[in-house]
Amino acid sequence: MRTALLLILLLLSGFLLLAAGCTEEAIAIETTDTATPPATTPAGVAKPSVSKYLSASVVDLQKHYSSPPYWDLTIRVDNRGPVDAYEVVTLVQLIDAEDGTPGPSKTQTFECITAGDHKTYTFKLYTDEDRQYRAEVKIISTQEDR
Repeated sequence: MRTALLLILLLLSGFLLLAAGCTEEAIAIETTDTATPPATTPAGVAKPSVSKYLSASVVDLQKHYSSPPYWDLTIRVDNRGPVDAYEVVTLVQLIDAEDGTPGPSKTQTFECITAGDHKTYTFKLYTDEDRQYRAEVKIISTQEDR
């Protein structure tokens, strides 16, 4: 009987030792939020920037001698690139031909100009004076993805 008790004590001691090894305290590890670096895209797969394929030009500029005088402008925006351009915003401005001061201006937004396509629009800019102007157009913003 003594050996049986001794054997039971040994088994209980073994279980206690095993249980003691499994009850380790949890260690709190502080994590800091670090920005994940952006995934790199292989050069052969990268999308080209649409802005380098967009161009805008003044197709027609006509002065009308009414009261008040105004200018008819026709503008063309081309997308010669392989990707669609979204939210393309152009700024057209009349510039005084004599002194170079900026005159009236207008912005125009196009929701989408598909790859290889163009948009043409015509509008009026009114002037207060009977002066000579030239027109300048530039693309001021665009989005590549939607």
